[in-house]
This record gives sequence, structure tokens and C-alpha cells, in this order.
Amino acid sequence: MAKALEESVQTYCTLSTISNEAEAALVAILAGITGAGVGEAGKPQGLLQLIASSREVLASTDDSVRNRGTMLLGEVLTRQPTLVVGLPPGALSTLLTFFANRCADEPCVREVLRGARLVAEEARPDSGPAVHDALVALVKGIFKHVHVQALALADRHNAYQIVHSAVVRLDLGPALLGDDVLMGYVGIMDGERDPRNLRLCFSIIPVLARRHLSSSAEAEALFGVFSCYFPITFTPPPNDTVHKFSKFCI
Repeated sequence: MAKALEESVQTYCTLSTISNEAEAALVAILAGITGAGVGEAGKPQGLLQLIASSREVLASTDDSVRNRGTMLLGEVLTRQPTLVVGLPPGALSTLLTFFANRCADEPCVREVLRGARLVAEEARPDSGPAVHDALVALVKGIFKHVHVQALALADRHNAYQIVHSAVVRLDLGPALLGDDVLMGYVGIMDGERDPRNLRLCFSIIPVLARRHLSSSAEAEALFGVFSCYFPITFTPPPNDTVHKFSKFCI
């Protein structure tokens, strides 16, 4: 099984990802890892086998091959989100650490954010310190290495969603996130224009202000990054039947 999986990974990562052959390889990979076991033991086994089979492409000096290796993991998680549902803490922290370590790999960053968001959403308050530490490392990796405002809308949303998981949903305090989380967040949000992203951004700010504000300089920076959006002058496109997003949403 491991040999067949490795061959399918090589095929997917060395071909155009929109080719029929690459799609067939992806289908084979999905079949292989979902058949690796059933229940709590089986889920991490399949995912970790995929990472092990991808080591060569993930270490490639060819940016396009390395990117497709990271893309593969994100695509697998997107198509089979149940693979990460109920993952034990050890497997969850391994995946989060993997993505945290890839934040500095600029050619792969959009795929990193895509996969990392799906894994981060599975972290729970009772997941344990290893998972929380790995999520904090991921957030800090985004702050340090990812130029969020240079990314597409969906990629920026993934970055904000990861921060939301750590700061709001899990409410990881300053003892874990450190003293620079507020300024890190200001750095990635500054310049955001999309109203759907802004709604998510604004939901993070009250928790930052309440739990992480420690100086007048931070207060000024936080005020400066969101005050420019008020008063809200957003006018939704006419006949919007898809997003149905109004200025009242933000």
C-alpha cells in the first residue's frame, strides 16, 4: 500500500493538477488513505502515511513540485474533511506543526493556509497543551512569514479563520499566544477591504482588546487599523443572490 501511495503522490505532484491523469492519481490517493483503517486509529494512520509518502516532493527544490505536494494535502482534507474529525491530539498536533513549519515557504503558502484552516478547526479546549502549542506556532508563523494582504480573498479568509480559532474560539490567552499577538494581528489585517473578511476580522478585535491589550501604543495601533472603516459606506452589488451581504453584516 505504501509503495502504491508513494507512486500516486509522485504522479500527482509532477503533472498538471488539472490533467485527467493527476485527477486519477488523486482518486487513488483518497481511496488508499481512507482505506488505511477505521475509527480513531485509522484516521491518523492514513493521513500520516500520506505525509510520509510526500516527503520527497515536499523537500523538492522545484517550487512547483513542492507547491503541488502541499496542495495535495489541502485537496485531500478538502475532499475528505471527515479524515480530521475526531483526530487524537497526537495526530492533530503533528499536522498543525507540519503546517506551521511550512509558513515560511512562500510559494506554498496559500495551500498551507487552506489545509491548516481545516485542521485548526478541529482543535478543542480539551485537546491538550501539545495541540494548543502547535496552533500557537501556526498563528505566529502566519504573523511572521505570511504577507496576508498580498493574497487572494479566500486565502486571506483562511488566515483570519486560523487566528479566530486560536484567539476567539479557543480563547488562548497571553500566556500561550505571547505579548505580540495583538501587533501581529494588526499587521495582517491592515489594508483588508473585502466586507466578508472584515466581518471575521471585526469579530476578533474585541477579544484582542479585552485579553491582549497591554499598552497605549497597542491601543493606538488597534484603533488605527479598524477606525478607518467607520462610518461604513459599503454598498452591496445590485441583485446579489449569491452572497446576500449587506452593510448591516459588518
